[in-house]
Amino acid sequence: MTNLINDFLSQPLWLSIPLVMVYLALLAYFVYILWHYRRNTLSAVLLTAALLVGQKAAADSDISYGGKTYTIFDTEGYYTATDGSATPTVYTYDYLVDNVIVPDLYGLPYTYTYWMTEDENGFETKSIEFYAANPIVPKGYRLRTACNTKDHPNRRPKSWTLKGKKHAGDADWTVLATVSGDTHLPADNEKSYDYWLTSNADPYQYFRFEITAIKGSEEIQVSPKYSYTRYRMELSQLQIIGNNYSANTDLDYATTTTHTTKATTSLSTSP
Repeated sequence: MTNLINDFLSQPLWLSIPLVMVYLALLAYFVYILWHYRRNTLSAVLLTAALLVGQKAAADSDISYGGKTYTIFDTEGYYTATDGSATPTVYTYDYLVDNVIVPDLYGLPYTYTYWMTEDENGFETKSIEFYAANPIVPKGYRLRTACNTKDHPNRRPKSWTLKGKKHAGDADWTVLATVSGDTHLPADNEKSYDYWLTSNADPYQYFRFEITAIKGSEEIQVSPKYSYTRYRMELSQLQIIGNNYSANTDLDYATTTTHTTKATTSLSTSP
């Protein structure tokens, strides 16, 4: 190291000054990148740390609605994604149900992972299929926006359908909820909205979520003379709200274990 410094100082002045300027410029750029992406960077570090130590990013939470208490099944690892629409990005469909939420730079809940799809010739229906660890009697579901929804509100889903079935081998899906032209999902980062279907009394363990429309398109300016239109969808979390289902031989369900871990507070709740 000493020899390197001596070699640098022995350079002619006309050469050493530009080198110093280059080093300072690189350092300034590095600091800028860290600051500009500080939210994602810290979240990535926290997420990695949580995974390494086996920490649960969330625990099953209680929520009250209509005078009754239900469970938000938001424990990390509670759902397993089995199929979904392909995406040209690294933000694949399984992130929608991973239940991974970590504190951000300001200590607020932050979802570093999310599902993102992209189309260029109009939005095409996107879907994901997943199953829960145990049968659930769904009474609602929670959707959570992505980390950059405020800058890109058109990426929010606008119309969708949630379906369920009792067994993996069932041929048909039962429609649990259909939303058309939604106006409730917030145009903000990391915000949740709860959609209710309290009239349902049947248990399901397998689910299919189909997004049929998004809020709108985006115009991408590649150069002063060239631009193109794309249709991106982003959504960070889907969580089922309801009750654990105890075994019922008529439905061929095995005995299930009731989850008892509860959080003292829940995320945003909207009637």
